Amino acid sequence: MLDELVDSQLPLVVGLSEPSARRASEYLAALVMLGQAYRWYGAGWIGRRELHERGRQCVAVLDRMARRPEGARTLRHIGRF
Repeated sequence: MLDELVDSQLPLVVGLSEPSARRASEYLAALVMLGQAYRWYGAGWIGRRELHERGRQCVAVLDRMARRPEGARTLRHIGRF
């Protein structure tokens, strides 16, 4: 599901200005990493605690980015998360 979300947003990132595209890419990269953590958990390579920790870290990163004034504008450009 996260991979589909990222794939659907990539065409929109291309149309953004360079600074906005960079910020949008940072958001999408965080979601890609979270998706990877879920795949690793599904494969048995990491445990539930590690998955929870990676999820918590992803949410913290997204929250920090969204609190920046330019981050909130970027979120409006690339769609809802």
